[in-house]
Amino acid sequence: MTGRGEMYRTEDSNGVEIKGNNELITIIREQAEEIGQLKERIAQLEREKAAGGSSALDVDTARSAHAG
Repeated sequence: MTGRGEMYRTEDSNGVEIKGNNELITIIREQAEEIGQLKERIAQLEREKAAGGSSALDVDTARSAHAG
């Protein structure tokens, strides 16, 4: 109860908030879901490309927003 030790602190020595395990697990789950969706989208685009159809791969990605 001295305020020392990571187990009881909510900020690091620089004042940056340390996230709790539950919050980190939620973030990891959300990212895993997004990765799954992106993998499916990639597979879809690859199928379209193999079929010879036009797809989003033809779009200028330099103008697209990138998250992350």
